[in-house]
Amino acid sequence: MFIINYMLNFINYIGKRGKLLDGSVITTKWFCLFLPLFPLASFRLWTEGEDIRTFYQRKLFVKSLTVEIPLDLINITFIYSVYFFLFAFASYLFRSNTFILIFSIIFICVYSLHIFLKYWERKLYEIDKTETYQCSKCKSKFNVLKLNIAHGYFQCPKCKTVNLL
Repeated sequence: MFIINYMLNFINYIGKRGKLLDGSVITTKWFCLFLPLFPLASFRLWTEGEDIRTFYQRKLFVKSLTVEIPLDLINITFIYSVYFFLFAFASYLFRSNTFILIFSIIFICVYSLHIFLKYWERKLYEIDKTETYQCSKCKSKFNVLKLNIAHGYFQCPKCKTVNLL
């Protein structure tokens, strides 16, 4: 009942990637009609010490700093691979060999893409030591993650404000 209640809503925030090195999490806004059909936008949240435990949510947390980022392909491929696995398992339960084969192949392809993207992004979790950035509020200087440079913003570790690069 819990998941059906969320899936009857047309717009949901589904998935979260665990806390990144700067304390933020990434979630994706989806258009849903019982299942997530296509992603609309991805967001990066700084929750100010709160731990996000839900996989499905209808709206973003009120006490969070939020920045819209380009679509997070790692999160999207993971969500699609979960649903294709469930479709393959349901086909197995209904003894439909054709659909077992189709959904299993799609699952393997999408999950392989997910693993590849996750491995490729690993280099973005390094700190860029070639350039120093300065916070616009507290004027402290520090190096930031390459992931933050790719997204175009960072959170100051001292005053917790989100700055654009």
